[in-house]
Amino acid sequence: MYTHLKLFIFHLAFRKRSIFGGIEIFPHSLNSNNFVNLIGHQPPTVYLGVVFSYKEKDMKRIMLMLLGVLSMMSGLKAQESIITDPFIPDTSLTYTTFLRQCQEFTSIEENRLWVINFWASYNTASLSTLPELKILHDTYREKPVRFVSISVDKNRLAWENAILRNKLTWEQLFLPNDASYGFLRKAFKHRSFPALFLVHLDGRIQRMVSVAEMEQELSILTNSLPDEDEFPDFEDEPEEPDEVILYEVKKGDTLYGISREYDVKWQDIQKLNKLSSTSIKEGQILKIPSK
Repeated sequence: MYTHLKLFIFHLAFRKRSIFGGIEIFPHSLNSNNFVNLIGHQPPTVYLGVVFSYKEKDMKRIMLMLLGVLSMMSGLKAQESIITDPFIPDTSLTYTTFLRQCQEFTSIEENRLWVINFWASYNTASLSTLPELKILHDTYREKPVRFVSISVDKNRLAWENAILRNKLTWEQLFLPNDASYGFLRKAFKHRSFPALFLVHLDGRIQRMVSVAEMEQELSILTNSLPDEDEFPDFEDEPEEPDEVILYEVKKGDTLYGISREYDVKWQDIQKLNKLSSTSIKEGQILKIPSK
């Protein structure tokens, strides 16, 4: 007799019975009606049934099939853990805001470098660079260096999935509009991805051929820049502006991010609130200068 394998995955809910998962091997003579009748007498609410007839020599093949089913279930569980990951990326940056910041760079940035990365989730070279870029970001997290990745993806969902999958924790800008991308490319000149740029303190834009080259340049330039917790104490009392906005710090906020949101210098927020460093805590109330 040839082996016949039928896989049934179904959900039963009989009188709120306890949950139980299992695999049951039934006689080859059991038809679909008998199968349902038999399950009706079982206690589980969730049941996995495998129904087949077999010869002893076919058991090896059957066991391999069962292992394949279990492997598939394990893969679905792993995928679920990715979906439920609490990581929330920073995708609040807009093209208009970034363009204004570029135009006003020398007036709003006194001692902060920019690392700009043009990429796309469908580009293999872009994806292969991300692990190195993540290490670079972690290395200079405590230095006044701003990281921004600009994606030219057309599919927003694909872009968001790539960010989540790779856990990119710095600022992300979605730029599907060809005209907007073309305008930025006049300043950040490139024809391939990834395109990595360093914006110097004087506003000069320098193309980098690799993450390693970027790391070497940052190592030299940041030696003269203070760490976040090494800013000097203020000797003079800062002059409080006529109008201020009270802002409650939320989880994940940074002084840099708040300053960008309100379009003010982060140094002004630091001075106004008499902060000895750029470290802030959730629930802290900050005074924001009103323009």
